[in-house]
Amino acid sequence: MVIGAWTSPQAIITAMRDPKLKLENVNGPFGMFPQRQDSSSRKHCDVCTLIGPLVLANLGVRCVQVEFNNSNNTRIVCEVCQLFGRPCCSWTDSPAIAGPEKFTPAYISGSVSGTEELTKITADDVAHNKILRAALIAQPEWVDTGADQSFHNQLVRIDANLTGVEELGHGEEEF
Repeated sequence: MVIGAWTSPQAIITAMRDPKLKLENVNGPFGMFPQRQDSSSRKHCDVCTLIGPLVLANLGVRCVQVEFNNSNNTRIVCEVCQLFGRPCCSWTDSPAIAGPEKFTPAYISGSVSGTEELTKITADDVAHNKILRAALIAQPEWVDTGADQSFHNQLVRIDANLTGVEELGHGEEEF
């Protein structure tokens, strides 16, 4: 993949289905979690959940379904994923998919009281969350295509005793 190059929707969907990401319901029914019948505990797709409510509020778009037709291929995606250039959403039921506010030392240690979420976030969840943030929110993973240009840093030695340059004395200015 050449960073900055156009990527086809199918290539993005294929990348989202990479087994190391463990994403579920990629390009599937909007708002449905494959592992459970009831999807009422989370109303946002994976991307919208990962970016958190503060960023979501500042984007000017919402996690609501947008249906668009692109070359006779209808895709269902939320406004946020469409803004990110993604052709579809994913809906994964995992503790690793949570907003940044859930990945604080208090949540990770399980010392947060008075919350409806009583599950402790594990080290595996933290590691998986970092992988998902990099894949879904940050830049795409770099792949060496072998077509990169080489770069050679050619340093020039600068002599401290410059010749041919006169120092300006006090009160002299050159414009």
